[in-house]
Formats: sequence, C-alpha cells, structure tokens
Amino acid sequence: MTDVFISYKRRLRPRVEEIATALRALGVTVWYDAALEAGTSFSAEISSEVRSAGCVLVCWSDDAFPHGGDSSGWVVGEATIGQGRGRLVPVLLETSELDPPWNTLHTESLIDWTPASRDHAGWRGTLAAIGRHVGRPDLADEAAGLPAGEALPRV
Repeated sequence: MTDVFISYKRRLRPRVEEIATALRALGVTVWYDAALEAGTSFSAEISSEVRSAGCVLVCWSDDAFPHGGDSSGWVVGEATIGQGRGRLVPVLLETSELDPPWNTLHTESLIDWTPASRDHAGWRGTLAAIGRHVGRPDLADEAAGLPAGEALPRV
C-alpha cells in the first residue's frame, strides 16, 4: 500500500515532484500519475491507488474547479474519495478560491514552501496530518531533524 496519493492539476507537476521528493526522503511512499505505466488503464490504476493509499494529499488550485476552468473533475473526484475514507490532507500550492464544501475544511498553505524550508508551518502541519494517517505521528518532527519525542514549538 502506498502511504500518500497526490492529486493535483498537471501544470503543478514541478511543485508536486518537490513534495514527492521531500516525502520520499522521509521514507514515505508516494504515488501520483507520473507513476502510471504505459499500457495500463489510467482510470483503473488511479481508482485503485486513491482507494488504498494511507492518505490523499490534494493540492488545490483554482483550475481544479469548474470556476477555474476544470472540466474533467479528477482532482475534486479524488478529494471526494479521500474525504469519504477519512484520509484527506488538503493543501494550497497557490492562492485559490476553494468551492464548497472544500472551503470549510482546514487546508494547509504550501504557497511559499520550498524543499529547504525545514520549519515551515504549513509543511509541518501537512506532515503531521500525513503522519497520523500512515502510522508515523512524529513525521513532522523527524523532518525537522528532531529526535522522537522532542517537538518543535507550535506556531
């Protein structure tokens, strides 16, 4: 089973690859559509992965919604599955106006996060949520380079 399924709009792939690389460096397994194998049914593989992953990290952007021009519904559909499973971890990669009901959920901001940002509040919150879903409650502290049990101050 994959730890983290990442849902996003394709134009954000460079940012998603940074997130995936940072998660993998922490020993977290990651799946997103760059892992699709030639000759497989992408809808079947995505459906399987989103339903079995430890959590669904949805990277919101305006173009994930109809008001932003989306007509496929993939990101909202994947987020809906994650929420239904109680395993949704929503983040913002850019300033966005979230449609209901997504605008009612706490969403971490990774707008100004970079892989060098070890103590970024949004990244710590994202890692804490992922850690809860994948059985690694100290993941955020591990990322900050702290020994288990020694937490960073919460801001």
